[in-house]
Amino acid sequence: MLVRFAAAFCAAFFLFSAMAASPARNFVKSVTSRVVISPSGKYVAVITTIGNDKKALAVAPFENGKIGKFKGTDLGDMLVSDVIFKTDDRLIVTVVQRQMEVRGARDNDDKAITVDRTLVLAVDRDGSNIKVMMPDNEMGAQVISALRQDPQHVLLVARKASYSVNLFRADITTGEVEKIEEGVFRKEGTSRRQAFSVTQRYIVSSTGIPYARYDYNTGSRSIVVYGRPVGGSWTKLREFPVIFGARQIEFGGLASDTTAYVIDRASEDRRSVWEYDLATGKPLRKVFADAGGEVDEVLQNVYTGDIMGQMVMTAGKPKWVFKSRNFAAAQAALEEAFPEYPNITIRGYSQDLANYVIYADGPSKPPVYFVFDGRNGIVSDMLAVLSIDASGMGQVKTLTWPSSDGRVITGYLALPAGGAKNLPLIVMPHGGPESQDDLNFDPWRQFLVSRGYAVFQPQFRGGDGFGAAHEKAGHGQWGKLVQDDVTTGVAKLVADGIADPKRMCIFGWSYGGYMAMAGAVFSPDLYNCSVAGAGVADVDRMLAWEGEETSRESPVFKYWLDRMGDAPTRQAASPADFAAKVKIPMLLIHGDKDENVPFEQSVIMRDALKKAGKDVEFVELPGEEHTPFGPAMIKTLEAIEAFLARHIDG
Repeated sequence: MLVRFAAAFCAAFFLFSAMAASPARNFVKSVTSRVVISPSGKYVAVITTIGNDKKALAVAPFENGKIGKFKGTDLGDMLVSDVIFKTDDRLIVTVVQRQMEVRGARDNDDKAITVDRTLVLAVDRDGSNIKVMMPDNEMGAQVISALRQDPQHVLLVARKASYSVNLFRADITTGEVEKIEEGVFRKEGTSRRQAFSVTQRYIVSSTGIPYARYDYNTGSRSIVVYGRPVGGSWTKLREFPVIFGARQIEFGGLASDTTAYVIDRASEDRRSVWEYDLATGKPLRKVFADAGGEVDEVLQNVYTGDIMGQMVMTAGKPKWVFKSRNFAAAQAALEEAFPEYPNITIRGYSQDLANYVIYADGPSKPPVYFVFDGRNGIVSDMLAVLSIDASGMGQVKTLTWPSSDGRVITGYLALPAGGAKNLPLIVMPHGGPESQDDLNFDPWRQFLVSRGYAVFQPQFRGGDGFGAAHEKAGHGQWGKLVQDDVTTGVAKLVADGIADPKRMCIFGWSYGGYMAMAGAVFSPDLYNCSVAGAGVADVDRMLAWEGEETSRESPVFKYWLDRMGDAPTRQAASPADFAAKVKIPMLLIHGDKDENVPFEQSVIMRDALKKAGKDVEFVELPGEEHTPFGPAMIKTLEAIEAFLARHIDG
């Protein structure tokens, strides 16, 4: 298929290629956060940022590969967070009202509790005839299905008078709603340790049938997944600890009245697509597997419910395997036309599968949206997601090397433009630890690359994406083989002449923050500085906290005990206990409302370093949780930039 460009393409593209060096805020604040297409493919809606923080909705016609003139929709001070075309003439818009009081809710100081409340609106394409669906919801509403086979309704989940979500059918003309499923809000535990089971999420079929449910247990901090055959009752399928970055089973649609498609490892090494019995939770057959990678996503046609394909991750690289001939043809044509964008993803499509919303990026290519007219082989103007200059960003390479015990480890090396040898290096281990980096555009990575640093992301044992055996190999290896996976990779970069051994810093967040602390302690002569965000300083104390927050029998406690190891292993792996070994400046950053890694962990490390007379800086992020957002993220990036400039720029 030959792909041609709409007339305005070149001007739009070069607008974002000839900018000056981008400040930190441009890596955080999106320009375009959503693009959707109408069922006929004749209209496009976008969510765009106006000014500093205002997110607004605009709609334009789409014809012959060209997006027409956008017309904004006036929704007052409300911030638009999502949009769906229900029909060509009627849109469903999710908006945010800032700092609304929760009726009857008070904090410990008897002050009213305020939240950012979400509302769901039905609105005509020209912005008129606005209907608020569930205007009296107290904790927010969200669309979970556009019900494409029902022209009059959508499905919402909303919280009202309790913390559990209920399922509602909403009329797009009148705004009236009907409750069709009541979520669980059940007291659990004992009088000494009060807890609740609370429904947080429903999974529904393309026709709106709820067939899976996720309940959160506040006492054990675990998710219990339930399944329900059509016309049957709810059955517990699985229980997972709530762990930052860790994967749960994920559903991909109903396979029959009694079975569903599920992404799971099912006791195998790699994630595949399975057909599961909803009454027993047992896998019946493997539907799709990839020999080289793990299935990350199942794409289901929202109009018909048919499975269109799967997305597979192989060593950080996404790959789509389509069953749909239309999708496969569009994907192949766009990959051929845009080799500079190695990752092309279909994010939306018209009902006849002729027009597509495309999201494209690459390790060094900032993401863009565009619309593809598949019938005529024409692409629209490109809409930038982030307004950043990519000229300083060079290639990203995939490397492998043997660790200290011979296990082969994979990593990604991002180079600044024109850089190849003797570069200042940032070693950036990921969080989790059961997480991974990938070869999509990573704003943190490229923010650092744009400042002239090479960035190295080792995919150490214990992380995700390389099979169950790779993940299990990291259990009980904190500060030991996991650390060796990183240091042996760094040694390779030095030996190959890529990294300047006098200008190297280790930086990570969450578990990566632990790795940054451990790098300063256990490899005191390797790095020139260390930046630890929301890191674990005292491993034993961290495990004890998990036990205090839940119980020593909870899935969360058992998960961390398995990974952290026995008491001697935990004590030997705690950076704070060995602060006297540190020889380099350290920067610690932490949000004081963090519920994943307690704020006290960074305080423990700061105090240990100060007591030992070491060079330490501490940036506290007031009101921030585990990962900073908005202004706090900008503050974080600016603090890191200044710290690196002082210590490894020379």
